[in-house]
Amino acid sequence: MSVHKIEYIQWGTLTSEQWRAYSVVNVTKPSPKEYSSDIENRANTPYDPLMGEQRELATCATCNKTSKECPGHFGNIILPFPVYNRVFTMMIIKLLQCVCPHCAKLRIVPDHLKLLGLLKYKGFAKLKAIAEKCNKSFKVCPWEDCREPLIYFSLPVKKKGEHSVIYYTVNTNSNAKREEYSATNAYNLFSRISDDDLRLIGFNDSLLEHLTYQNPDYLISEHVNHVHQFRPESMIYTDVPVLPPISRSYIQDDDGIKDDDITTKYNELLKSINLYKTFVSSDEKNTVSTRRGRVKTKTDVEKDIMEHVWTLCNNKDEKNKSTNVNKAYRSIICRLIGKDGRIQQNVGGKRTNYSARTVIIGGGIRLKNDELGVPRDIAEIESKPVFVGPWNIEEVQELVSNRKANYVIRITDGVEVKSNLTQRADKGAGFQLKWGDVVGRHLQNGDIVLFNRQPTLRIESMMAFRVKIVEGLSFMLGLAWTKSFNADFDGQRADISLN
Repeated sequence: MSVHKIEYIQWGTLTSEQWRAYSVVNVTKPSPKEYSSDIENRANTPYDPLMGEQRELATCATCNKTSKECPGHFGNIILPFPVYNRVFTMMIIKLLQCVCPHCAKLRIVPDHLKLLGLLKYKGFAKLKAIAEKCNKSFKVCPWEDCREPLIYFSLPVKKKGEHSVIYYTVNTNSNAKREEYSATNAYNLFSRISDDDLRLIGFNDSLLEHLTYQNPDYLISEHVNHVHQFRPESMIYTDVPVLPPISRSYIQDDDGIKDDDITTKYNELLKSINLYKTFVSSDEKNTVSTRRGRVKTKTDVEKDIMEHVWTLCNNKDEKNKSTNVNKAYRSIICRLIGKDGRIQQNVGGKRTNYSARTVIIGGGIRLKNDELGVPRDIAEIESKPVFVGPWNIEEVQELVSNRKANYVIRITDGVEVKSNLTQRADKGAGFQLKWGDVVGRHLQNGDIVLFNRQPTLRIESMMAFRVKIVEGLSFMLGLAWTKSFNADFDGQRADISLN
């Protein structure tokens, strides 16, 4: 297995067309109450075997691998109508403020963008600047083939029972009545915005030029020329991705097999979608009765679908709870963020080599302005690698003889051999160094370390200091740096890593 350095990372969003191309199954039915091994019974449900198996010996219907080898495959749920993605609320509003709702062209002629000094910005800052100029500044579309009156968009007002995300008015009067602007209208408008106009207002101007991302074999359709090309309609849900079952495995306890919270939300969403289809199939139907005896209108079911989509992705406020046990559903975002989330727990929250963590206390006058107090215990455990050459072999040999080194790495017959000095009876005092060895010595006064306190809210929360060995078990931080690190010495922890 070869290891390569990551050269760059490019973020993007997927359109409904892309989601359907990557999906292995269209999920249309809620899963059975009891988990079944019957493949036909699980077809087109959140447990469809095409998305992967959870049972140990069963093989995936897509790649024919077992659960230990198969990472799972995505499915998708097609929504009966578009739904706003609340993550992109601000960007959606800004984009609506930039384009004409009739012709889908910019509200400012491109030649005027330079005259107004708006081309100097990049990315979202450019979109924001253009939106601020466009909204409530132009009353009629500037294009000769349109000349339609413009409408004005604003942020939502949070009220109980509100389900719309975007509002619009027909004039700039503060007392004008605000109407809901549906996600369907926004989706149709965004689909008509040209790629050239998107680039003018800040999108797709920093796509990586690597040829792999422009390979036609990886592109979904002809009008797409880059894998990470952004289209604004991708900020609105028309499809909901279905995570592989291995990512939301069922729970088995003394009471039997139970669905994971995310699977439960998928099932509730599918039930609401199927209920909505009964209104579509019959124009005369005004209400429908649910299994629990509740009578719902078409508007009620629409709101249920939107609520299920939003709480499936983000239920941090714990507003959506299970009716059986009055417990909040753990959404996808809840699985990713926080101390118990996927990122901190399994990806980025682990200790690394040459680092340590403990509580911070004030250093007062005992520290110089560029010094950080490091406990002696940490200084003796942490190791700073030093290459041994003719210029320093005597100095480093003295450190080893005085038991101030933890290990020695030596290449013998082309093989790297690491000797742990702390496990030797003499703690390495009798070890003789050679040119080319690498010695992991203890930290010393004057060594430079990188000091970090979470959360890293700004660049000043991670700075380099010179080490000063101190007694005790806590880092000592100069009082002059408390504001930079947002430290108040109430038991907060911080990390150091060797530079």
